[in-house]
Amino acid sequence: MATFLSTFDLGIAIGSFVIGLAVVEFTLTSIYFYSSFLLLGGIFIYKLLYGRFLVPKPGMKESTHTG
Repeated sequence: MATFLSTFDLGIAIGSFVIGLAVVEFTLTSIYFYSSFLLLGGIFIYKLLYGRFLVPKPGMKESTHTG
């Protein structure tokens, strides 16, 4: 568990440093704007790969599990 938490903390530190370098080069507004495309791209890839499982095929029983 300690290795995971140390790696997690290191990722936060490196990410903050990289964002700090990016803000010097670009504006914070443009970083948020372009990162929104990454988010939308991720949603599109998720829907492309896993979205077909969300709609039951004709003739399939729907799950009655409510829990």
